[in-house]
Amino acid sequence: MSAALPASLRSDHSSNPFAQLTVLVIDGQKPMRRFLGELLGDMGVQRVITEGSCEAALARLGGPVPIGLALVDAAVESMDGIQFTQQVRQVFTGARRALPIVLMMTLPTAGRICEARDAGVNDIMLKPVSIRSLGAKLTQAVSGARPFIDRPAYVGPDRRRGPRPDYRGPLRRLGDGVRSNIYV
Repeated sequence: MSAALPASLRSDHSSNPFAQLTVLVIDGQKPMRRFLGELLGDMGVQRVITEGSCEAALARLGGPVPIGLALVDAAVESMDGIQFTQQVRQVFTGARRALPIVLMMTLPTAGRICEARDAGVNDIMLKPVSIRSLGAKLTQAVSGARPFIDRPAYVGPDRRRGPRPDYRGPLRRLGDGVRSNIYV
């Protein structure tokens, strides 16, 4: 598979950002777990851990191996990917609580996307998964570009995707800067 990868995602690339990353893949379908594991390996991820249920993945997160990113299917039976995200954000502390989570969805609706965002997922990736989409989502999730918010009403990455110069409401973040007219 490596021959089809863009140069920036090949595992032989000298500055591979994924080489030290441990990825937890959670999907109810064994062929999908295997496929994602192969793609991640081709991208240079040295350690891929797969689980068929969110409950098993939560137990794995509580163990001694530090996980750097979770790829979780939204449709896993028993506990789905959104419920998994809520558990990670509510139960764990420190680095485990701030774990980057990419939710995989086959048929997203606006309601499910909002529910996932509000649960604290870092990003959503559509199935079927391609090497390019996986590389882009991993890069964005592990770059730490979005601050992590840990407040009583919300725990997860900052839901704002970028500056909105047309926004005229109250400034609510320390990094928002100062504006002479806070309300318009």
